[in-house]
Amino acid sequence: MTVLPDYEPPEELISWAFHFEPQIGRDGDGWVAHYPGATWTVRGASEAEALDKLKDEYARRQGSGQFDLADSDAVMLAHLREPIPGVYAMPNDLYRELRDRGADQAEFRRVFAECEARRANGESYTLADWLAEHPTGDG
Repeated sequence: MTVLPDYEPPEELISWAFHFEPQIGRDGDGWVAHYPGATWTVRGASEAEALDKLKDEYARRQGSGQFDLADSDAVMLAHLREPIPGVYAMPNDLYRELRDRGADQAEFRRVFAECEARRANGESYTLADWLAEHPTGDG
């Protein structure tokens, strides 16, 4: 992640961890892919090629300084107010607990999805909620 020394994220985001899932779909005779909220897309002849190009373009933009943290923050803030497809949020303390327990990517995705499902129903899904449902720490 590109970190700017004088950049301060909005206070509202500090207590959240986010995951952006690539969005992909057919477009004519090829595939188009983008990240939620991004103003740019990539195209590929296949779904796999489009996803590879998306990862490469994201890395290129980060490395060249074209990655704007304020734009990402705006998407995350908007998502907390109104869900955006492909964006997932969970409380930061729950994210850290999963990380400290060695959760794999599948477990992170499952918990991100559970957090979003509960938020959509107006329910919370805090670290305390997760621990109450998983007292031994297994997903």
